[in-house]
Amino acid sequence: MQRRDVILSPPNSVKGFDRPWGVHATRGCESVSSGCDVCVWRWLAENNQKRFHPGGFENVRFNERSLWIPKKRKRPTWYRLSPHADMFQTKISDKDLITIFQMIADNKRHLFQTTTKYTHRMKYFLENVLPEELAEQCDNLMLGVNIETQEYAWRAYDLNAWPHTKFVECKPILGPVVDVDLSVIDWVVVASHYSRRIATVKVDWILGVVDMARSLNVPVSVDWISSGSGMNRFPHVGGKIWMQKPIKYLKWRERNESEWFKSRAKT
Repeated sequence: MQRRDVILSPPNSVKGFDRPWGVHATRGCESVSSGCDVCVWRWLAENNQKRFHPGGFENVRFNERSLWIPKKRKRPTWYRLSPHADMFQTKISDKDLITIFQMIADNKRHLFQTTTKYTHRMKYFLENVLPEELAEQCDNLMLGVNIETQEYAWRAYDLNAWPHTKFVECKPILGPVVDVDLSVIDWVVVASHYSRRIATVKVDWILGVVDMARSLNVPVSVDWISSGSGMNRFPHVGGKIWMQKPIKYLKWRERNESEWFKSRAKT
C-alpha cells in the first residue's frame, strides 16, 4: 500500500532539467532553528533510513566522492547541493567549501543551487575566505537562505555577500512571514515539509509571501504543500499555480533545451 504523503514526481517533469538532481556534497546536519525540529530528513534518518547516516544524522561530514557526479555528466544539468543537509555548517572546513566552489566553477555547463540556515558562516566565508576570482567564476550557483518564520527574516540580509543569483526559501513555512527585504532577491520559494504528519501549513502564510514577492515583481514558486488529501506539487493557491523561476534558470534552460531533448538517452 502506497503512503499518501510520499514524494511523488509531477507529470511531464524532467529531473535535472525542470527540477534539480541532488548532489550530497555534505551529509548530516545539526539543529539550528525551528525548521530543524520538523525536518523530514532527520525524521527519516532516525526512523527507517538509518543506513544512510552512519553515526547518526548529526554526524556532519564532507562527501567529496559525490562531486564526481556533476564532473562526469556531460549534459547540462540542474543540481541542488546538499539537499538533505547544510554545506555551510561549522563542521565543514573552509578547505572543503573551496573544493565545492571550485567544482562549481569548473563545470559551467551545469546550474547549481543550495540553501543555508548558517548565514553568518556563509557571509564570513564569502567575504573573507573565498577568493574573489573564484567567486566571480561561480555565477552558475544560485545561493539561498531558509526563512521558516518572521523570526528568521534577517537571514536575507546576509545574501548581500553573494554577487550572483540570490533566493529566499520559506521551507518549511511554519508561521507568517510578512516583512523580508526582497530588494536584491531574484527568486522566492514557498513550501511546507513533505509530510503532513510532521508539519502543517496555512494558506494565509503562503499567500502572504506570494503577495510580498509580487509587490516587488520577484518570481515566486509554491512547491510541495501538505494538505488534508496528502502532498500537492505546485498546488493551486489563491486560484493560481505559482511556478515562476529566476532569470538565471530561464536563460540556462533556453540555452540547453535542445541538448536535453534531441536525445533522451544521451547523458
